[in-house]
Amino acid sequence: LYMQSYRDKAELGADDFGTLAHKALELYACAQIARVDDQLTDAKAIMSLFRTQIFPVLRASYGKATLNITLQLEALEGRLLNFAAVQAEWAQQGWRIRKAEFEIGDGRSEDSEKKYIDSGLGFRVHGFVDRIDENINPEAPKRFCVIDYKTWDKKSLDKHVYTSNRGNIQPELDFGRRFGYP
Repeated sequence: LYMQSYRDKAELGADDFGTLAHKALELYACAQIARVDDQLTDAKAIMSLFRTQIFPVLRASYGKATLNITLQLEALEGRLLNFAAVQAEWAQQGWRIRKAEFEIGDGRSEDSEKKYIDSGLGFRVHGFVDRIDENINPEAPKRFCVIDYKTWDKKSLDKHVYTSNRGNIQPELDFGRRFGYP
């Protein structure tokens, strides 16, 4: 789980906390992807999944954790339980997790045609995406949502959020073709 190096720390730094949160959400997403279209839509069921399958994995990675790390793990668990309520509502609207920790383009390639994916909007894309969801609501057009998790505080987040005044660009992006979605 890439967490073995944390065993000797007295407390988690901000980056460590973010990495741990991402790992928990990745474990959740992978568990949901395995369920295909029968993904959890109930907050209590999602919380139960975190409590029974994900939190024990996170805690086991620390062995005998210090008091500070124990408190930080409890804080993370609280955030993830809040996430469960939001995720349940999202899933009830028809959204299903399709990809987790997904690389767009091949950053290792020297060939720019492989390294970047053309967005269709006049720019090329490369990077990692935490999650790609698809809305399977039969009464709505096929839609995808790219999700990037952040654990920063609001003040830090504002410095890193960029918006476009191009309006709704979803119809112009064919995520299935451009980002390797099956």
